[in-house]
Amino acid sequence: MALWEQRCNITQYFLKMEIKVLPESNFPILEGGSLYITSSIDDRKIRFAIWPKGTKGLIIFFNGRNEYIEKYNEAYKKFQNLGYAVVTLDWRGQGLSDRAKNLDHLGYVDNFSEYQLDVEAVLNHVEVIKVSGPRILVGHSTGGCIGLRTLTNKKFNIERAIFLAPLWGAYPMQRLSYRISQVMVRCGWAKKSPISRKLKPYVLSTTPERNCHTSDQIQFQRLQKIIVSDPRLSTGPATFGWIAAVGDELINLEKQKSLTIPHLVLLGQNDSLISQKEVKKKCRFNKHCELQVISGARHELLIEEQSKITYVWKKIESFLQ
Repeated sequence: MALWEQRCNITQYFLKMEIKVLPESNFPILEGGSLYITSSIDDRKIRFAIWPKGTKGLIIFFNGRNEYIEKYNEAYKKFQNLGYAVVTLDWRGQGLSDRAKNLDHLGYVDNFSEYQLDVEAVLNHVEVIKVSGPRILVGHSTGGCIGLRTLTNKKFNIERAIFLAPLWGAYPMQRLSYRISQVMVRCGWAKKSPISRKLKPYVLSTTPERNCHTSDQIQFQRLQKIIVSDPRLSTGPATFGWIAAVGDELINLEKQKSLTIPHLVLLGQNDSLISQKEVKKKCRFNKHCELQVISGARHELLIEEQSKITYVWKKIESFLQ
């Protein structure tokens, strides 16, 4: 083979390698932000975004299961307008971060502690360290579960936290699914799912009127548009391994001491995805917790009808002051 052909093949190889790690999706992030790929200590490629401009500190935004950076562009813009820098990420197995081998369309982790490796990879990145000011954690849904563990680990100096519909417990049927999944894991089915991976993503398999995420049909149509523009951002159903892992994590978090930093917890009155009873139980005897239930809201408190979003942001702004 001629030398120029060898060089051409090598160049094409590295171009292909670069394509695999480019962090951009087909749907843009909020203007003013930059996307990066960083590596965790277990060598997983984690995609994150940062909007570094801000004088009041850094919002550390943890999204939930089957979510991705682009979903909350409007929330990042609001935090930016309030004077905060923002950093957020795609968890391993989600968005354009690394996924488990041969599990591109299934949600899987062996243990929820793996997500803390993603947290450390992002928050220790030089571009994040550069941002000055207090750190404030914002955790939505499963991100609220991961965020609670981050706070109990106390590896980062986070001064306040905001939890939106946090996954802090389970309904009786969810507890049953955890136990069944633990049995399936012991039987060697950790990387199998009780739901077919061939099913369409939830946002494409239901209607704006019937969805359980938001009562705002236009917002739901926006979520559909994102996934249609880039199907890679959707994760797919959870595996028995993931379900067992979240069950174990919720049990372990029950044994931890209550948070001692100020934290705001917001719940949607009509949220059917998380156990409101368990969330309220965590807040009931904690003097550092401020709990608010948003009338008529569903699970996505930042992606709701305008009147509900306005009320949510009123509570967030008051808490941040």
